[in-house]
Amino acid sequence: APAAPAAREAFAAEGKPAVLVDLAPDLSRGILLLETLGCFGCHNIKGYETAEKVGPDLTRIRAKVQPAWLVRWIQEPEALLPHTRMPSFGLSEREATAIAAYLLKHSEPAPRAAGTYSPAAPAARGREIFGQVGCYGCHQLREPDGEAKASTFFAQVERDFAPDLSGLASKVTGPEWLFGWLKDPKAFRPTTVMPSLRLSDAEASALTNFLLTLGKGEATPPALLAELGKPEVIEEGRRLIGKRGCFGCHEIRGFEKAEKIAPDLSNFANKRLLELFFGDAQVPQTWEDYTFWKVKQPDIYATERIAQLMPNFRLNDGQVKALRTYLKTFSAEPAPHRRFLRTLSDAEQAVEAGRRLVRRYNCAGCHVIEGKGGDIGVHFASPAAAPPPLILRNGLLSEGEKVQAPWLYEFLIQPTTIRPWLTVRMPTFGFPSNVVTGLTGYFNGQAGMPPTSLTYVGPLDGSLVAAGRRLTSRDYFDCFSCHQQGEKKPEGPPEGWAPDLALARRRLRPEWMVKWITDPQKVQPGTKMPNYYPGGPDDILGGDEKRQIQALVEFILSLGR
Repeated sequence: APAAPAAREAFAAEGKPAVLVDLAPDLSRGILLLETLGCFGCHNIKGYETAEKVGPDLTRIRAKVQPAWLVRWIQEPEALLPHTRMPSFGLSEREATAIAAYLLKHSEPAPRAAGTYSPAAPAARGREIFGQVGCYGCHQLREPDGEAKASTFFAQVERDFAPDLSGLASKVTGPEWLFGWLKDPKAFRPTTVMPSLRLSDAEASALTNFLLTLGKGEATPPALLAELGKPEVIEEGRRLIGKRGCFGCHEIRGFEKAEKIAPDLSNFANKRLLELFFGDAQVPQTWEDYTFWKVKQPDIYATERIAQLMPNFRLNDGQVKALRTYLKTFSAEPAPHRRFLRTLSDAEQAVEAGRRLVRRYNCAGCHVIEGKGGDIGVHFASPAAAPPPLILRNGLLSEGEKVQAPWLYEFLIQPTTIRPWLTVRMPTFGFPSNVVTGLTGYFNGQAGMPPTSLTYVGPLDGSLVAAGRRLTSRDYFDCFSCHQQGEKKPEGPPEGWAPDLALARRRLRPEWMVKWITDPQKVQPGTKMPNYYPGGPDDILGGDEKRQIQALVEFILSLGR
């Protein structure tokens, strides 16, 4: 094998994952890869002691998947989902069958679904729902011609965030399980990041029936079912799971207290060559080359006597080099660069922690955040019909600067309708309180505000409120031709509406409202909100446009009382 280029970047803080910085792109990519692939499932790594398993909980797998599909998935995951994070273990069909047998035997029954499934619900309506409510934010869908109906977002991530659903009919046990999952994912798997879209029974039934048209649903052959039930096959599956360390990524009954199967990597950068097993591989005897091929093609070091248990993650050369760069920082020795590192402020720490939460819950699948993501918008007729951006780099929009922290905290727990013209829905994630606090702190930190900043709306100026009321009237800006005002809805169809201004007092920061009204196109390029300034009327407040803008803010804030 040819020599692999040496690592060039090694800038991690000791004892914790390194801060993601654009000045070290290989390092940043390596961190993302390690956390996405879940290397800490098999290896102890300092800083990742409490990291959550990256694979799904398998304790209720029997209710979810067809046994034949499970066997094929364990043997060849990449054949079913080419971009899955599940690695290839090189298992035989016999070994895959044994592992499946153990998982199915030790599977708990699934809870009963909330609601009533309707077999007659039209699949055509389900296809519409799939495209409308936000499923494309996380999932791909391939059309009959094999083309992926997904945006470029999926070409930019290292692995699919959620499964491609194109062959779902061959995977799931039937409509009852799928309906229950769509209605309430956390009832089936409490640790899932799949949120609830608050689907009605009719919507969930139609979506179920559409998804079951994707692929071919086939029953498991009786001979395979018989093989899966044999005690000796089940026992062989138990042995293989323990040997291969499947429990490192998945919750599996019987392996709750199992120890990690692979070496500790916390001091891997300091490994001497005599500590690295090259086997018979024709690889240059350097740490860099050993690591490159260990990550790229682990079985290259296998011999007749010594097998290599590490699976193949199907990484390209760029991904391998990035991961190697991060591994080069895994050292117990004091890093010389430590004296050059600056201590992060509370806001910066909140941003770094929040970025991991944004990635974990795939917020950028729907929203533009830090100038990236939001490509779900290609599935909608216009940007106004897609989920709104949260942090732009080509404008001044920042969610933390825009909205009040208490409102955001409550909204993340229980989303409410802000833009009634949207079909796409902000899901209910069922976030624990620490995640809600972390996300709120992230957006505040991005805006340069303390993680728990509060907004005080003081007494309003009566004369400015009156002037603002005139400015919003039909004689001037006619704001309520688009904006909802509490229960008063604008004329025309909802797609022409704008957010309810009665919510502004609790939702928006007054200083941001001034910036927005002054130049909405500068704050959020492409917004359908028109620019009224410069060009305000001369007969209100003597034509003083700054006071007119303040008057509009004061009047809008008065609506929420």
